[in-house]
Amino acid sequence: MKKTNVAALAVTAILLLASVSLDAGASVVYTWQPVNEKVPYIPPDGRCSVLPQCGLVLEVTDAAFNAGLMNYSFAHTYQGASDPESPIISLFSVSQLLRPQGYDPPSDWIWYIDANVQFGDYMTGNLSINDGENSYSMNTHPDGRLWTVYGFNSDDPDWGCYYSSCSGALGYWALGSAPAPIPAPEPDLFAAFGLLAFALLGADTARRWRRKERGGARNGGRFTFRQAL
Repeated sequence: MKKTNVAALAVTAILLLASVSLDAGASVVYTWQPVNEKVPYIPPDGRCSVLPQCGLVLEVTDAAFNAGLMNYSFAHTYQGASDPESPIISLFSVSQLLRPQGYDPPSDWIWYIDANVQFGDYMTGNLSINDGENSYSMNTHPDGRLWTVYGFNSDDPDWGCYYSSCSGALGYWALGSAPAPIPAPEPDLFAAFGLLAFALLGADTARRWRRKERGGARNGGRFTFRQAL
């Protein structure tokens, strides 16, 4: 009986250790979801018109996500440079796969990542990226979730951002398959002017109506609704 209990305890311990190992290796993925088609326009399905395959996908460790924020920089300046403890597992940047934790075989080009972000259903903060072919920065407004891309330069002239940088792309970093929120539409100026004109016309009509009503009262009360018409 004692041997049976010891064996059961041993199996339980092994299962617990295995579950801890699986949890330690877990990760969280954010995908870029654009809301306009400014360069670099990268649709959620990871395809674009310039390159056969492109996109923005960030994978971070479970520990980094649970911490709620990440302030991390990494510069890949030589072949084999790596940071095994990096909170970023991988970043698929436009068309380049960046892995601070290391490649097999190791890559030999220069790239860097600078991240100061907060985690949730939607990631917010600041990112600066140079993937060896494209360099760009992006950030969110302090009280919002919408990101703006600026200073995008590419060694590929097909992007149209070779001689001068491109800016103005908008999007969200969404957790998993969470739908991107729709930004509030800008007010339609023509509709606004139409409403203003209608309001002013109504106010003028009411003013004329009150003036005629007062005039009828001064004439012995002979003012009627029919006369006003």
